[in-house]
Amino acid sequence: MIVYKKDVWDALQMKGYDERRLRREKLLSTSTILGLKRGELCPMSKTVGKICELLQCPPEFVIEYKNDMDFE
Repeated sequence: MIVYKKDVWDALQMKGYDERRLRREKLLSTSTILGLKRGELCPMSKTVGKICELLQCPPEFVIEYKNDMDFE
């Protein structure tokens, strides 16, 4: 099962991403914002969790974060 290591909603707010900004700039969907506020996993996290369960591997085996600037 995938779990967040920190409170993602609090971390976003500490970086200046409040609900209004996330919606106005269309950074996250309304349903994703509501889920994060409730501490729920986003759909991608659930999918990655299922893949990791099937492959019996940690998430870093199947995904990694790359900054958009890495592709320019």
